[in-house]
Amino acid sequence: MTLKGGETSEDVQSDSTLLEDSETDSELSITEKDEKETYNIRKAKYIGDIKEMCGQVDKAGKILNVAIVGTYGVGKTSFVNTIAAAMSRDRWREYAYAGKYGSQGRPMTVFSESFSKCCKENDDEYKNIALPTLIDLAGFPDEDNEKWRELLRIVFYGRLQEGESLTGAQEYFEKYGVEGLRKRYSTEQEALKVDRVVFVGAADQPIPKKLISCVIEAARPTGLSNDRGRRTLPIYGVLTHADKADENKETREREFVSCLGLVGSRHRFLICRNYCDDVDDGERTDRCFPELDVPVLRLLKAIFDPKLKIQHDRESYNSMITRSKHVSTLPHLIGNKGVSADVQSETFEHQSNVLVTLIIIAIEVLFVAILLHWFLASPVVDHGELSSTCIRYSARKDQLGIDFTAFTKLCQDVDNLPPKSKFVPFILLVTVRVGILFLLRFLPDYLHG
Repeated sequence: MTLKGGETSEDVQSDSTLLEDSETDSELSITEKDEKETYNIRKAKYIGDIKEMCGQVDKAGKILNVAIVGTYGVGKTSFVNTIAAAMSRDRWREYAYAGKYGSQGRPMTVFSESFSKCCKENDDEYKNIALPTLIDLAGFPDEDNEKWRELLRIVFYGRLQEGESLTGAQEYFEKYGVEGLRKRYSTEQEALKVDRVVFVGAADQPIPKKLISCVIEAARPTGLSNDRGRRTLPIYGVLTHADKADENKETREREFVSCLGLVGSRHRFLICRNYCDDVDDGERTDRCFPELDVPVLRLLKAIFDPKLKIQHDRESYNSMITRSKHVSTLPHLIGNKGVSADVQSETFEHQSNVLVTLIIIAIEVLFVAILLHWFLASPVVDHGELSSTCIRYSARKDQLGIDFTAFTKLCQDVDNLPPKSKFVPFILLVTVRVGILFLLRFLPDYLHG
């Protein structure tokens, strides 16, 4: 089928050529009809594969959260709507508010917004399907610095609350610095912890290399430094505006793939056209265009694959902060700048665990020593035997004319002396031991956030 601008669906994806060009109008009409039917079949198959892959809500594990990241005006929000259209059977709908302000340069998306089930939560077809949640973020500038890296970590660790503005977080950083920003977001709930990152660029714009580097550092930290965690997210790349690309399209595409580290993994890359006026001239509100949907669905199938696991998935933002503070002193402890990052990481964990264990053992030994001293320092006295001795002493002291003042006083207080019991120190020892076991279980987790 011919879309606006005289482009056939073969322009959507370089590998989507299915039939040879026909030379006559009648042959072209037949070709377009057959091609449309082929795309419909492929679309239905991809949707079926995705539904099976995601599984049912009551049987699925964790619902994936997919963050859409990029600079201003590259079509991130339009891509969210395009994903929803690709998953639809009837027509395109505007779930996310998209558009441009022309030459004013103002970003359309200001607040973060999430779309559960890929915008299809009210669609009966997906009612019990565990489709991922899409997170549409405001555009980032093409910069790579501490501020944006930390803001991205806040997003990826799920601490930026829905409806919250990145601008507000940015202003907080400017006022209080990175430590103030971390303290501010360490108290937030872990609402939408990101599992996949989709970086969106535009085929007709320069590649935002600085922002890509920033995203990679936040999503896929390598080694160990004073500002990195360990949680590692898979990254996917999307180039929109394929219909507007110039003669540098192939060069820009290779550059984009290389910057994102997708060389040899092009199944995680897509160049496409979003549903918009430039492509369909408004017809999208009446129907879908399967030739636009199929390439998107192919990428979604790769993104939604639950077999792809996240390294250190359970690491929290607070744990990352705590780890950063400890790691900042690690080079001094190790004293070897040539040690690899992985070895440093293992050494740090080993040293921390050994230190905690030694502290707890010292506490346990101290308590046991106190109990043993309390039990052994004073002699063990048989209460009954002492009472008998005092009775005999009282009966004969007058006959013998002797009087031991200290012993007499002891005999007077014999009834007030508590018997020496082994039961009390036993209970105390058991209580201390249980307390130590409790500390062994929970103190390391507490110290590491």
